[in-house]
Amino acid sequence: PDYIAPEILQNQGKEAEFGTEVDWWAVGVFIYEMLIGETPFFAEALVSTYSNIMDHKNSLRFPDEPAISAHAKVLDLIRKFLSSADVRLGKSVDEIRQHPFFKNDEWNFETLRNATPPVIPELKGDDDTTHFEDIEAKPLQESFQLPKTFIGNQLPFIGFTYSNELSPILKIQEAASSASTTSVLSNSSTKSNGVSETEYEEVTRKLSAAQAAVSESEKKLRSQLEEISRKEETIRKLEDEVARCTESMRISENDMMQMQERVRQLTESANDRRLEQELRVQREVVRSLEEKLSKARDDEAAAKLEIREVLNKLAEEKEASRRQVITIGDQKREIETLRSKITDQSSKEDELTRKLKKALEDRKENGIFQVLTAD
Repeated sequence: PDYIAPEILQNQGKEAEFGTEVDWWAVGVFIYEMLIGETPFFAEALVSTYSNIMDHKNSLRFPDEPAISAHAKVLDLIRKFLSSADVRLGKSVDEIRQHPFFKNDEWNFETLRNATPPVIPELKGDDDTTHFEDIEAKPLQESFQLPKTFIGNQLPFIGFTYSNELSPILKIQEAASSASTTSVLSNSSTKSNGVSETEYEEVTRKLSAAQAAVSESEKKLRSQLEEISRKEETIRKLEDEVARCTESMRISENDMMQMQERVRQLTESANDRRLEQELRVQREVVRSLEEKLSKARDDEAAAKLEIREVLNKLAEEKEASRRQVITIGDQKREIETLRSKITDQSSKEDELTRKLKKALEDRKENGIFQVLTAD
């Protein structure tokens, strides 16, 4: 992913064609890597790497060291390769050859193939490996641990589209010798197919895992939604109960006011035992009504407290569901990205197979033509 051109990222998921400008972008990246020791837009997270590539005008930086600053020509060459597609260096081979970096007194493009390299390693034999770095054997792990997230470290060419018709490589291939062409095609086929199959299996496995995770998340979400629906139904019932209690309280308060007025009237006109007896009865009724009113108020307070607790729990569950929905959306976008990568990978394999077959057929026809000419 460190070598992907920004225009490829901008057109992901769309139908778009690219020419050699994406290759020259990659050339700028590996020149930077050879000079600095790491790729220019590298970040720990794949998303951050893509963000740096999209914001290459601001994120492209060089170390502030005298040893680096002394290479002004190569720094300018890197900047012109790592620029927007409309102004990027590489519209023609002559344009690249005219860059100051390629102008020197030691070699030119006509003598480059026969020039003496600055360093010629001394070899004791064909199997001499003294110039290679020692590779320490890593201890075997107890079990194969799957990465938690897809980081794309093994996808160096995902989204990299190359149009042979738009590049000068076609003329170079036609001018090359038959032996070297057959060897290059054979080696390219072996390496490319090996990487593609491994990458295809890896992406397919990750896609299956992501789909299983999404299915499980959707199942949990449905369960949570059903639980929320049940909670909302409980809240509606409690609200109805509160409304009934409130109405009962209103009626009881109205009855109590009427009884109090009646008691006042009876008290004022109580002249005999019958009125006093009626007064006692009315007071008993008032006391009973007051007890009912007190109980109704307690019931209302308890119902309101229960509603408040249910509402708080419902809010927490809704928040959890919202986060779950966001997680599912991220997983679905990851699946779409994986599917797009698998499609691109399959297209690359088909295109490579077609080119190899065509090249071999051309070589066979050229070989037959040479034999007939020799006869």
